[in-house]
Amino acid sequence: HKLISFVLIGLCAAMCALGVFVIMKNRTLQNFADWFIASYMILFSVLLFFYEATWWCTIGSVNKMIRRNFGFMYNVKGKALYMIFAACLCIGINSSLLGKMDWLRYLAGIGWGAMGVFLLVLSYTKPALFSNYYIPTRGLVESNDADETV
Repeated sequence: HKLISFVLIGLCAAMCALGVFVIMKNRTLQNFADWFIASYMILFSVLLFFYEATWWCTIGSVNKMIRRNFGFMYNVKGKALYMIFAACLCIGINSSLLGKMDWLRYLAGIGWGAMGVFLLVLSYTKPALFSNYYIPTRGLVESNDADETV
């Protein structure tokens, strides 16, 4: 699980960087759709990053917010489908905006999509791998919701 989490954090960085590059290249809002998609890519990558960070260093208020608003992330199949959906955003970016950085679009898009499919296949073929996939409870079961690190 730790290796998968580490790879996911790297993919989050790639997608966030892609979104930032698209916004930087499209500062004059020549194409609002690309700007809008790039903003969502940044949002989706930051969301998955914070979710993955809760497995390494749980902050109660962050865990509670993600759990309340994005509970599907706490299920392997839900996270996998989320990743496949987000991968489509990367591939949909106009390649002429990125120039020499177009490789990042493929890295992030194919990486997110492949990891989503990989998790989905694993969840159906090897369900025992996720039998100890526990949900971080900091911020959910404690009476003190202070931002403390475990």
